[in-house]
Amino acid sequence: MSRKAIKLLSMLLCLYLIVLGYLLFGRVDYLRTPPDWVIPFDKVVHFLLFQPLSVLLYLLLKSSRHINGFWAALLSILLSLGFALLTEMGQGYLTSYRTSDIEDFYADAIGISISLIIIIIAEKPVTRLLNKICK
Repeated sequence: MSRKAIKLLSMLLCLYLIVLGYLLFGRVDYLRTPPDWVIPFDKVVHFLLFQPLSVLLYLLLKSSRHINGFWAALLSILLSLGFALLTEMGQGYLTSYRTSDIEDFYADAIGISISLIIIIIAEKPVTRLLNKICK
């Protein structure tokens, strides 16, 4: 992967973590939630919200010369799950306007796992596209 692509992924990861921190710890009372269907809406949001984290971490770790694919996948899933667990605990203990919910963590974990499987399968085309964009 090119250096420009690695810089782009690093900047995206930083921006993503800032937005994620705001969404998980900020007051978002002004957002209206649609009615729940089969799955509660907040679980769908958690499922979608944590998918980019494992993808960005995997691609950045895989771009390192010292980490092969297996270790990049293992580290990205462990770091992503650890971050998801810490944010859930932080919502419960650090804020008075949020609650900690184990089901949110389950939704995070499912999203992290599915996105990691997808990026492992589609790694070569994604890497080619990133290198092409960053030329």
